[in-house]
Order: sequence, then structure tokens, then C-alpha cells
Amino acid sequence: MTYDPRSAHGLTLALASGRDGAYAVTTQLNGERDTLAAYAWQLETAYEQVALLRQQYYRAETRWPAAPYWLRRQQ
Repeated sequence: MTYDPRSAHGLTLALASGRDGAYAVTTQLNGERDTLAAYAWQLETAYEQVALLRQQYYRAETRWPAAPYWLRRQQ
């Protein structure tokens, strides 16, 4: 999963995701059940939120309505 550079969340969320993933693996290996499934759910939820936020950012840009770059992202 990647984050759009415009959102300025890349580095902090990458670090948090690494931390949370390591915790999920460690606890799963130590016998706790469902920690990997919970982590997968966390990532899916985060992806949905980021996709919605990205859509809002790109739809808010109105300065270049005919530019191909923006046309593709505002559909």
C-alpha cells in the first residue's frame, strides 16, 4: 500500500505500519490467534480511508480542468 505524496502521510504511516505488522507477527508466533487477521483488517480499513481522502483531494483541484493528468484523477 502506498500513500499519495500530496497527503504527507507516507513516512509516518510506513513506520506505524511496520511497527504494527511486527507486533502482529510476533504475537501470532507467541500463540495469540487472529492478530494477523486483525492487522489485515487494519490495513484494509486504512486503504479505504486513504482512497477516499485521495479522491477528495483530487476532486477539489479545479485550476486545470482540461489537463489530462487532472482529468484522469477526477473521474
